[in-house]
Amino acid sequence: MSRFTVVPRWTLNPVPGIGEHEVRIPAELTAASHRLANDSALPLSSVLLTAHAKALGALSGEHEVCTGYAVDAHPPLPMRMTLRPRSWREVLRGIARAESDLLAHSDVPVDDRGGAPAPAEPLFETVFDPSAGSGELAEGTVLRVGFVQRDGFVLRLRYRTEVLDATCAARIAGYHVTALSLMTADPEAEHARASLL
Repeated sequence: MSRFTVVPRWTLNPVPGIGEHEVRIPAELTAASHRLANDSALPLSSVLLTAHAKALGALSGEHEVCTGYAVDAHPPLPMRMTLRPRSWREVLRGIARAESDLLAHSDVPVDDRGGAPAPAEPLFETVFDPSAGSGELAEGTVLRVGFVQRDGFVLRLRYRTEVLDATCAARIAGYHVTALSLMTADPEAEHARASLL
């Protein structure tokens, strides 16, 4: 697996700055996401994280992806996920286990895990924030994806405009929504057969 998942540089006019894109998740898709989480006895954050992983896989063309995971007041932690060909439900369960393990050790600094020295380069370019998506973009972070409860369910993307433009941010948001739609419509379907495009 590569050190981190690179976000494609999709802008014709790279200008330093921060952009934001929001998409309201349809009520029926929100309900289906809650149902899948409940039926699988998993937290909703795992369903959302699985959609994020699938979107990252579509962006990078990789079957193994890494994102930052925002945890309360701590800096985001690196979260590695695999998208091997299998059912949506199996991918969801694998990502839920990885998420649970990450959260169980979230109080341990990254450089204290396994005695390895702190990395000299970034571990991720994207951050998944299951609670808000409104955090600042740290140096090296290109894209922050969050799900917000506000008059329904909203997907919020914050991104660096020197890397992505508004059209590309909208496309990436669409990948997330499509992944949620496909996963909730048929959790037993082979996820690798489904395109987000």
